[in-house]
Amino acid sequence: WDADVDLDVALIDKAGNRLSWMGGGKAKVTAQGATRPRSETVAFTNLGAGQYLLEVTRTTIGDSTPVRGSITVRAVGETRIVPFTMTGNRLELGRVEVFYTSRLVPVNGPF
Repeated sequence: WDADVDLDVALIDKAGNRLSWMGGGKAKVTAQGATRPRSETVAFTNLGAGQYLLEVTRTTIGDSTPVRGSITVRAVGETRIVPFTMTGNRLELGRVEVFYTSRLVPVNGPF
């Protein structure tokens, strides 16, 4: 993002649990630069199937510095760049849907 502001990137599950660099329930969370201004990298592995809100929040409540930037979301071969402009304390950027499909492979078939 374009301002010296510490923002946090998180996912919110359908039960309202916040998955961020501070933890993620059953999901494993890794982060780089979680407390530095202008960027943050968060990775979630072992997410359960379902819908998650993509959220950005300020770490300093009451700061109204306008912030413009983008979040790059990568999931199973897909990449989306989500631009944002933030003037408040919290912003919902979109929804991430995680689902799994099964397939049967014959014993003699390719793996």
